[in-house]
Amino acid sequence: MKLPSMTLILASGISVFGCSKASEAPTDAAITPDAAITPDAAITPDAAIIPDASPADAPDALPAPADNTVEMLLNGVRSTLRHEDFCKDGSVGIGFELSDTLPGTPTLFLHLVDFTATGTILIKTGGPWHMDIDDQVGNPSAPWGAAADGCTATIVDNTATVIEIQALACALKSQFGPNTGTVSFRVRCTKQP
Repeated sequence: MKLPSMTLILASGISVFGCSKASEAPTDAAITPDAAITPDAAITPDAAIIPDASPADAPDALPAPADNTVEMLLNGVRSTLRHEDFCKDGSVGIGFELSDTLPGTPTLFLHLVDFTATGTILIKTGGPWHMDIDDQVGNPSAPWGAAADGCTATIVDNTATVIEIQALACALKSQFGPNTGTVSFRVRCTKQP
């Protein structure tokens, strides 16, 4: 955003205060630095600059996770999953828990993963990139799975040693009942043989 020049601001101020001709403008002696700009002024460079919205500002956007962690927003509750169970290609897949002590929830498990994937993937129940999430012991809605249509996720990073995946506002359905929910997650893990 381009800020107006000081000349334009002063000229606007002069016309607001009733000076319509250059000959009626106050002299330099009449304008002091303290009178022209005060800390209470309505226009300041900081107030005039409004940052553009970015994906990081979106409500469901999550920060980049540390290695071998998951940043998760499950039904409005934010968690960082730090206990890695596995990060393997194929049917075992990617698995994380909140901690290594019980109950250890929430959890995130992605099965039938493909470490050669790039770009956008489809997470769904019963197929490649199958997802299971437990949110609390004894919750009749758990485990959660992707809703019938599945949801898209993005492979953020995929190198020989690391994979990072992000899903935003993924619709969930209870695997054992009618309840629904949403999850956003960003997982980063070191690939295991």
